[in-house]
Amino acid sequence: MKRWLNKKVVYRKNYPSLDIAKFIFAIIVIAIHTKPLLDISEKCSLIVNNSIFSIAVPFFFITSGFLLFSKYFYYEKQAERAYMIKKYVLHILRMYLVWTIIWLPLKILNFFTTEGGGFNFISVLVYIKDIVLVSSGDALWYLLSLIYSVIFIWLLNKKLKMSIILFIGTILYIIGMFITNWCELLPKTVADIYFKLFYSTDNAVFCGIFYVALGGTFAEINIAERIKGKRIRLFLLFLFITTIVLSCFEADLLIIWGMNQKDEVVLLMSPVASSLIFILIITSNIKFHKIFYLVRFCSVLMYLSHCVFIRLFKMAEAILKFSVPNALLFLIIFCLSLLFSCVVHFTDKDKKTILKYLY
Repeated sequence: MKRWLNKKVVYRKNYPSLDIAKFIFAIIVIAIHTKPLLDISEKCSLIVNNSIFSIAVPFFFITSGFLLFSKYFYYEKQAERAYMIKKYVLHILRMYLVWTIIWLPLKILNFFTTEGGGFNFISVLVYIKDIVLVSSGDALWYLLSLIYSVIFIWLLNKKLKMSIILFIGTILYIIGMFITNWCELLPKTVADIYFKLFYSTDNAVFCGIFYVALGGTFAEINIAERIKGKRIRLFLLFLFITTIVLSCFEADLLIIWGMNQKDEVVLLMSPVASSLIFILIITSNIKFHKIFYLVRFCSVLMYLSHCVFIRLFKMAEAILKFSVPNALLFLIIFCLSLLFSCVVHFTDKDKKTILKYLY
């Protein structure tokens, strides 16, 4: 079966614009977790994090869905598609398990803190539940959601069109938005049970399926070839800017209503803004250069590693009793994660060391 996926058969296409965008959005994800604007204003930080910055992770989902299903729809036989999906899911699963092991010492240390609740049988069961259903470490929920989303979409696509799956994902996204923003309207017992088990709606059901299916839909209709001409791209840019402005107003409105206090809101404008910026980027005409391989590589490892560096830095602050401004923290974490990514890349350039399991 491997002959179906040799280099002469597989449809491969480089998108330099996506490589650049993923690198930029990886930096934005670091900003989401370090909150550099908090030094200026808490309200400003909340609005920017929940509007402008909130399109970063959805963009990664859309991009993953687009690149995966661009290859998926290239094949006609279900056996070929199944092999490709299996290979992709196993690769993401390997990454998730490796980074779970990296996070394990930090999680064990957290058990012995007041916040962790102590090391006991219940805490171990909760951690195992988190590994399977939520996330084994900060930011790793993306990998777990991607695994479940891809499997779910692949199974449904055997019987349903991608547009129908996208519709299902849209309904789930709206339900997730309601759960997050209006949880006080739910029966208290239901809300308490859900948030005790899953903590948030950042998961495959209420987020991943929708955005990955959106990327798959863009791949199915070949969006990169359909959107051409400066006028239509200028119009899309205008729509994107308008959507971002509306997102800021929406985030501000949620603050006024008292629902935007902990960076845990879901905006109605986020899917629109994420879709528009993806279309603008995928239709950009940028010539490929070998440096984009490094950019692509760094975006992955920066995303996966930055929360580890944040956790270690916070531990150092607690032990040494010092603190730094959020803007400086952002700069430090960005430099550390970028340096780490470059070291791994140049150390494992031929993918022959154990470091290859990190990405």
